[in-house]
Amino acid sequence: MNTEVPSFFQASVLFGSAVLGGGLNAIAGGGSFFSFPALIFTGIPPISANATNNAALLVGTVGSTTGYRKELIGQVREVIPLIIVSVLGGILGSVLLLHTPQKLFIKLVPLLLLLASLIFTFSKQIKKLKLTKNTESKTASYFFKSIIFLIQLIFTTYGGYFGGGAGFLLLATLTFLSNEPRKQLAYKNLMMLVINSAALVPFMLAGVVMWSQAILMAIGALIGGFLSAKFAYKVQPNQLRRFVSATGFTMSVYFMVR
Repeated sequence: MNTEVPSFFQASVLFGSAVLGGGLNAIAGGGSFFSFPALIFTGIPPISANATNNAALLVGTVGSTTGYRKELIGQVREVIPLIIVSVLGGILGSVLLLHTPQKLFIKLVPLLLLLASLIFTFSKQIKKLKLTKNTESKTASYFFKSIIFLIQLIFTTYGGYFGGGAGFLLLATLTFLSNEPRKQLAYKNLMMLVINSAALVPFMLAGVVMWSQAILMAIGALIGGFLSAKFAYKVQPNQLRRFVSATGFTMSVYFMVR
């Protein structure tokens, strides 16, 4: 278990980024654009930074999922396939990350941040994506569900590997399970919780999670989420989303030229 204690300056940077990230996740999303780079800025290797960020944000995911527990009660037929695909994707993604050479992942970081920034920026358009659903026969219905399952497996694997923007991608497929926005969000939060939990197991076994940093950031994220609930009504969501998008693209450029 990696428990290297950060310096006061490093702890301040990590805690502050987690407070900001936790607050943003509760309002508009995109908190990883702050928490993940902060870990790298404080000297954590990229793969460990990604695993630690996963562990730190898991607490916030638990909170957001329990907030939608009413929408999940009695939805066994829909929930079980979502859990299965999320476990598979989370494990596949994390194992893939652990087998990615550190030097290669360093080169991938700016591209992954750029991809996450694009997904976040165009998340509204992504959520509106529709496919033609053919239910004229059971065979066609099973085929369609298999395609959706495969797409979700790709998205959940991406979530286990990096995670930035995965929630928005999942929402695009969850529109086929429910027309109710709250249920879509409930399913998305459940899937992200399972993905992060499943991905954490290989990360723990590989010993790449920096637990001192993860616990510190988890506390910061909880505080940020609590504070955002009190001040969210004073914030313009569109302006906040533009700020997060700009931050994501800025981080992408920074790591490209770094």
